[in-house]
Amino acid sequence: MRAGFLTEQEARESRFRHIITRSVGFERDVQVDGASLPVRVGDCLLLCSDGLSNFVEEPDLIEVLSRQLYRDVPQVLVDLANARGGDDNITVVLVHIANDQGPEGRMTLPAEASA
Repeated sequence: MRAGFLTEQEARESRFRHIITRSVGFERDVQVDGASLPVRVGDCLLLCSDGLSNFVEEPDLIEVLSRQLYRDVPQVLVDLANARGGDDNITVVLVHIANDQGPEGRMTLPAEASA
């Protein structure tokens, strides 16, 4: 898909979609993909395995994240994927950026909060 040979829909339906190209523990050295992105107080990051993303699409994620307490989101999403036929390991991690680090390296409250 990244090389332009498949559309997103074709990749989703490909018979090769479950082939593992890299894994931890199989090879002595692992090439890790990494990226940096700026985050702000209030941001929410959803990390998941293909066990979730194969059964729950972006509109469903938006719906769940907008209607559930963050602490409940992982279980709600796992239940939704299982209800849709989840046939793989399903991993969901939700990270809510709730504090800001001050110039001295100590955690501080957001500017709009009061102590």
